[in-house]
Amino acid sequence: MLAVAFLGGAVYFSVLRQPTVEYAASEAVFGDLKETVSVSGTLKANDTIALNFETTGRVSSVDVRVGQKVGKGDIIGSIDNTGLQLAVDQARANLEKARADAGMNFDSIHSAKVEVENAEKFLDDTKSLNKKNIASAEQKVSDTKNYYDDAQTFYNKVKDENGSDSSVTKSAKLTLDTAEANYEQAKDALDVADQTADLAETSAENKLDTAEAALDANQSDYVRAGKDANVASFAAAYETAVNNLGKAALRAPANGMIKEVNFKTGEVIGATSTDSFAKMISYDFILEAKVPESDIAKVKVGQKGSVSFDAFSADETFQAAVVSIDPSATVVQDVVDYIVKFAMDSDDSRFKDGMSADIDILLAEKKSVLQIPERALKDVEGKKFVQILENKKASEREVKTGMKGDGGMIEVVSGLREGEQVITSTK
Repeated sequence: MLAVAFLGGAVYFSVLRQPTVEYAASEAVFGDLKETVSVSGTLKANDTIALNFETTGRVSSVDVRVGQKVGKGDIIGSIDNTGLQLAVDQARANLEKARADAGMNFDSIHSAKVEVENAEKFLDDTKSLNKKNIASAEQKVSDTKNYYDDAQTFYNKVKDENGSDSSVTKSAKLTLDTAEANYEQAKDALDVADQTADLAETSAENKLDTAEAALDANQSDYVRAGKDANVASFAAAYETAVNNLGKAALRAPANGMIKEVNFKTGEVIGATSTDSFAKMISYDFILEAKVPESDIAKVKVGQKGSVSFDAFSADETFQAAVVSIDPSATVVQDVVDYIVKFAMDSDDSRFKDGMSADIDILLAEKKSVLQIPERALKDVEGKKFVQILENKKASEREVKTGMKGDGGMIEVVSGLREGEQVITSTK
């Protein structure tokens, strides 16, 4: 008996009293993802900017000369864009095919929108017509009521003067009966008009609801297809091809004067070219910042930056764009930095040479992507895994990831659905 009791106690303490594992989880959600790097900079006047193409190729035109004044956006030169245009055409064809394969039907959405517009107009027209019909019926009731009241007054007067059996009184009574019948008929017609209006408006509203539901369904299908991984991939490729085509023309990032032109038409600008295509002295203020070597590979010409100045309030921000990246490193006490220059998108009378600024460079951005905290990921032999929390139990699942964003978030390309819970820690 004692042995049985001991065994029962052992089972209780070894099984029932085992510590419960608690999970901290985060939901996989769709949202915008940004990756930024923060640096400090200094505002400078009359600074020299190196002008370089962001892609390689054969120079097709040189549009400036030394000493020429240029305005922001003026073309400095161009490279042959034949191959870049072909890449855009191919990328567009691939994207359209991917959209078609995913069931994205632009025509159906357009048709659904037209149906909604027609249903809205039909409802408005129905309400307007009902309003006129009811107003007309109400006026008829008012007119017949007035006539009936006049007939009643006339009948009472004739009856008092001539007696109820006189021919004049009987004629007045006939007129009164006719007026009463017309009045009752007008009231019935008003009731019918009200009922008809209600039915017509209900029908028109139902037609509008049906059209709106069809539009929502088409748009939902469109959005769902738009999130298709294949569509997203080809959309990104198309956007990249379009951006590359735009890089075939080199434009002045600021107002200024051309200081050097180092290439001629027909020469090839290669990946190993050391000379800048041209240099200019900026008449506008230029921001100069040092970017550490750990981030410099991510910084590209054309990227945008949000700028705040120490001299202004913290909530006042300005926009700037990367216009040049110095290929030579600056080393101070074994710290390697690279000089990056930014052109301000707008001027301000308060700008002064030497002002200090903080710059958040937007390295990458994606709209409406599925994302989770990066700390939820586990790397096993080059593959990424997460633990899914379902019914208070954990199960492992392989995922594919994309862009890393700020705040420790990372894009999930496949392997997860919106709303699923990923475990971020246990205790």
